[in-house]
Amino acid sequence: MIFWLLPILVVAFWTGMTAIANYQSGSIMPSPKQVSAMSAGQAFLGYRNAVEGYMAANPSFTGNIPYASLVSWLAPGQPLPPGAGNQVNLTPSGFGKIMYSWAQAVPGEAWAAVSTTGGDASIGMVSGTQWISPIYGVQNWVVPSFVPNGDILSVVQTGS
Repeated sequence: MIFWLLPILVVAFWTGMTAIANYQSGSIMPSPKQVSAMSAGQAFLGYRNAVEGYMAANPSFTGNIPYASLVSWLAPGQPLPPGAGNQVNLTPSGFGKIMYSWAQAVPGEAWAAVSTTGGDASIGMVSGTQWISPIYGVQNWVVPSFVPNGDILSVVQTGS
């Protein structure tokens, strides 16, 4: 009497297991824009880290660090981000440094860079004269005129 339920249960079990296997085996590929943003974000982080590494080794330096001086701080084969630039200035007190690192931005790059670093608050985008953080929004300080509008920008201060 119950034997007619067994084939129905086997078919239902088989269908359910096949659906679960198909769902789990399907990979969700990121869009080309997401891949571009992640790649650009990682290149920018490498450049920014090279600037910071150079400054750690040369604490008295101020000005623009030439690319030739940064090569040893970049990962082997790492390309320079398009439009990359940097500037190291003294703080108003003269007892610290402010390191600016920037590059031409790809849409989503700032968010990708911040996500990669786990929420680095020093990274944002330049919009006109304002610095906009992907996490904190518009900030209350004016971006220096030497940083091009629309670029990704990292600002790190050491000392006071």
